[in-house]
Amino acid sequence: MSTLIIIATQTRGEAKEEAIKMLTKILETIKIEPSQFNRIASMISARGMPSTISEKAAEILIENFVNDEKLGAVCLGLGRSKSPANQAKLRQVIDKTTNRSVKGHAIYALATSMLGRPVAPNEEAEELLEKIVSDFADVETSRGSLAKLAAGPLFEMQNLQIGMAAPNISGEDVDGTAFQLADYKGKVIVLDFWGDW
Repeated sequence: MSTLIIIATQTRGEAKEEAIKMLTKILETIKIEPSQFNRIASMISARGMPSTISEKAAEILIENFVNDEKLGAVCLGLGRSKSPANQAKLRQVIDKTTNRSVKGHAIYALATSMLGRPVAPNEEAEELLEKIVSDFADVETSRGSLAKLAAGPLFEMQNLQIGMAAPNISGEDVDGTAFQLADYKGKVIVLDFWGDW
């Protein structure tokens, strides 16, 4: 199946169309059992996968594995898209699952799917991120806890919007003299954050 996924996502023409037909047939006839979870999930996460395939694969996983711990990672993948279809699937997971980890992943994914770059105010996304911090802070992902992941966009929404006072920072200038941003209130300031890692 991995060869079909490569053909469907990285080629054009007849080969691509045939691969898509075969993947569609696989999804229609696949025996739904836990051993097939990763195969089905790979059809969602493959970059460039036609939406008809990835959406059908997501439907199968949500319908049959809504309480499986592995569905959390699938939810994070769905959250990378801003598509209303994926947001609807995430809402479905939130409503159906009884697995706390899966629910936390789905809530975080739904919140982040609503945000743009830079993060703009969004009341529903903010409520969802606050729910993560209050109810799912300890849930772990492959990139750290959900609370840690939610902290950045939540801070941006609540503290870094146009018209808000900049958060106070302190540091040393190039001569080693301590300063803080609040000392320059009312003046035009250009901040240049850089590092040498």
